[in-house]
Amino acid sequence: MKRNRIIYAVACVFAVLAFLATNSAAALAVAACAIAAPLASYLFGSLVAARTHIAFDLPTAAVVGQKIALRVTVTRPRPLRSRMNLTFDAKNLLTGRKERIAVLLAPDMAPTETFAVPLDTACCGHYVLDLASAGTVDALGLLDIRFPGASFSGSVTVYPLMIDVDILPARGRNASESGASYDHDRRGQDRSEVFEMRDFRDGDSFKQVHWKLSARFGDLTVREASLPTDYDIALLRDAHAGSGDGDGREDAVNAVMAMLSALSLALLRQGLAHTVVCKDAEGAHVQRIDSLAEFEDMMDTVLSLPLEAGPPHDMDAFNQVRTAYGITKTMLVTDTLHKDALDELAGMTDLSVVHIGEAAQTGADDGGRYLLTHIPAEAVRSGRIKTLEL
Repeated sequence: MKRNRIIYAVACVFAVLAFLATNSAAALAVAACAIAAPLASYLFGSLVAARTHIAFDLPTAAVVGQKIALRVTVTRPRPLRSRMNLTFDAKNLLTGRKERIAVLLAPDMAPTETFAVPLDTACCGHYVLDLASAGTVDALGLLDIRFPGASFSGSVTVYPLMIDVDILPARGRNASESGASYDHDRRGQDRSEVFEMRDFRDGDSFKQVHWKLSARFGDLTVREASLPTDYDIALLRDAHAGSGDGDGREDAVNAVMAMLSALSLALLRQGLAHTVVCKDAEGAHVQRIDSLAEFEDMMDTVLSLPLEAGPPHDMDAFNQVRTAYGITKTMLVTDTLHKDALDELAGMTDLSVVHIGEAAQTGADDGGRYLLTHIPAEAVRSGRIKTLEL
């Protein structure tokens, strides 16, 4: 555009000089047209821009590394076919990283066209995408023209890779088994305890059918599972995003979140209800997990909560959570070891630490007051970790 303006300015100067040199009506008309042309071009472009419609379609979910794109559909009159400039502001709520995405579109002659803008999914988290500006240029390529009413705000959650891990409990003497008592008024997911027996209904899983009773009475009978009320196990998230400017911590963040989700699912498979604890603006965010639906809600939440900037947790806030939920066993998933904080946590609960470290760190060792297991981020990403003693 700068080049076009320079060329146009030179042309106007020559037109005016030609009129001054010749003092003819034709030269005056050329000079007047040259001077008035930008205004006419801008008015025409603004009229077409007002009749242009831009629609956006953003996927709501993806997995780390998956190729996804924001689809931009443009419908506009044929007379204006100049390029379009779109600018988006993107932010990952988990890592805090912000990015401005500039997009240049060059539509063809079709009245409606769709473009795909690729998005970065290298790091998990909840991404918020907002349209900062949308415009085009006039037919002469001299002036910016904004599209009136063009707006967009959307979000996509990028989940960590799902890995399958089995847990071998290594509980200290102060830790109690989750599910020691059950809610008498609410059904749950713990099939080791029967909540009630009832007739089969449409939509019930055949896995719930009690076949012996069904054969005895001639009708399908369903066994409802009970809801544990003792949430003594806590999963504590402790990942760090660094500066938030893409400083190479994506692998560690992805591995911490993948391991957190894997441990939560492993506990659910064993019928062990638990809590997931993360830092938030008020000190601690706590979610109870005793069903797959609550697990999915938890993942959406923890991928939106900003990562930690210091030690694993506000110890006073965690102590309040520990007391309120009767926590006696804590599984900390971290990418940074803070010895003083770990010693303090070990003094509160039976503590197991999963440290996502460098490739050279493998295996487990005794941290003195807690069980410390080192796992390379690459091993988590490749799914090589199958069993953990926690």
